[in-house]
Amino acid sequence: MNVRPAVFGALGLLCVVGLTLVAWQRRELAELRQPSARPAPPRSTPASPEPETSTSSALSEAEKLELARLRGEVTRLRKQQRELGSVRAQHDRLRAQAGATAAQPPPAGIVLPAGYLRRSEAKMAGFATPDAALETFLWAIEQRDTNVLFQVVTLEGVKRLRESFAREGTEEFFQRLGVVPGVLVTNRVTHTDGSVELGVQFVPGEEGSAIRVRQMGGHWWVEM
Repeated sequence: MNVRPAVFGALGLLCVVGLTLVAWQRRELAELRQPSARPAPPRSTPASPEPETSTSSALSEAEKLELARLRGEVTRLRKQQRELGSVRAQHDRLRAQAGATAAQPPPAGIVLPAGYLRRSEAKMAGFATPDAALETFLWAIEQRDTNVLFQVVTLEGVKRLRESFAREGTEEFFQRLGVVPGVLVTNRVTHTDGSVELGVQFVPGEEGSAIRVRQMGGHWWVEM
């Protein structure tokens, strides 16, 4: 049997198959190198977010009540602020009027009662008697002398004075007390603890006030 033709036939078949594979691989490589030639797969459109439902933004009954309460509180505070502004303006106006009245001399023909001490005429009278301590207190206000003022008031009074100075300022404090034109002692009461309560009028004929002074070591102190 002659096997040579069979061998040649098998080799030919193998060559054909090899060439076919090579051609197919070249075609695949060419397609891979040109991706733009292939149609791009359709992109899926992202689903738009669903609108929030009114349920997620709705307030509970408790939250609605709290919101209504807060709105009422804001309205009330705004009303109080307007009222305080009006009161403050009226206070400033009255204080300015009182200061102007105190700075003016009494009209002609007005006779001050005996014993009335003008603030502008007060002297540094010392601390030996209740009346002297009161006059020294008035002099310290007129002269705006904090050192003497601290010497004539009690320790509790010094504490309150320092708090007033820190809160409103020293000049503002003396300006506020500067509306007092003077003082008239109308009566006095001695208490069992040795302190003396002086009934005084800052403006003759008007409602009086009471000032208590107490003695320690021969020194009379004015309570504030």
